[in-house]
Amino acid sequence: MPKVIGSATCQDSSFESDPWIPFKVTWSVSIEEQPLYARISGRHGGEVEIKVDPRDGLLLQAIVIEPPPTDSSWLDFDALDTLEGVTAVIDLAPWGTKVTPDYQEPATRVTEYVEDLTLTHSAGVTRLGFSSKPAARVLAAGATRIGVSMDGSLVAIDIEEG
Repeated sequence: MPKVIGSATCQDSSFESDPWIPFKVTWSVSIEEQPLYARISGRHGGEVEIKVDPRDGLLLQAIVIEPPPTDSSWLDFDALDTLEGVTAVIDLAPWGTKVTPDYQEPATRVTEYVEDLTLTHSAGVTRLGFSSKPAARVLAAGATRIGVSMDGSLVAIDIEEG
């Protein structure tokens, strides 16, 4: 699973949904290069793509390509410490580094994971779940909240529908 190693300023995010793409979150950060991609397959179905800035690991976008199953358990983020106006910074180590005589760049543009994906709607919130681990902290930008476990694992992304 992508590891969250920090946070960076991001004042807003946007959410889109349609019959073909049920969940698409974009964080309002600028990028000058082609993003890195994490393709996450669900152990029990579903497919998610995450886009990350190759320079600093900013989480740029999360897209559900194939809906995963729903999850009946729901861990509320309300009681957790929340850092407002930020997006996650993802560890770039899984993409590797290729060093050339003049510069260094990612060794690959795509990395793959298999996780326990879920997509659930409850009480005006849509949650894309990545893990059954409990969230220890929350990173928020606009109506989007990112749950992060104690060990830095990306637990879930919540969208408050509004």
